[in-house]
Amino acid sequence: MRTLLLASLVAVGFLAVGCGGSEESDRAAATVEDLDGSAFTATAAQGFELDGQVPLTISFDGDTLSVDAGCNSIGGGYEIEEGELRGTELASTLMGCPPPLGEIETATTGMLSDGATATLKGDTLTLDGADGTRLTLQR
Repeated sequence: MRTLLLASLVAVGFLAVGCGGSEESDRAAATVEDLDGSAFTATAAQGFELDGQVPLTISFDGDTLSVDAGCNSIGGGYEIEEGELRGTELASTLMGCPPPLGEIETATTGMLSDGATATLKGDTLTLDGADGTRLTLQR
């Protein structure tokens, strides 16, 4: 009887784990088609601070992207391969930006240039940089 009870508890535990999903596993790898025609505004960052007054927006149009963090104009191509979004031939105007806008632009363009894992859950795009930075954006 004790063995049957233990086996039942273990089975229920496996079912509970199998039915529940972590937030990480609920996200799917983003594709160019998913992002095309969309603008995403940052809602949270890890590894750098966002400015509470000036929004950080990343817009996607076909295979190009543009970044607006309130100071410089940043844009270029991008590709997604095996779930990694990488900016290609990114260009920027070179205005000196007051803190924290300069740091936000540097962190964001660095993440895009180095490549970031891009996942999408509903209207939430998450970019995870190899250096531990994370940017969460909302469509």
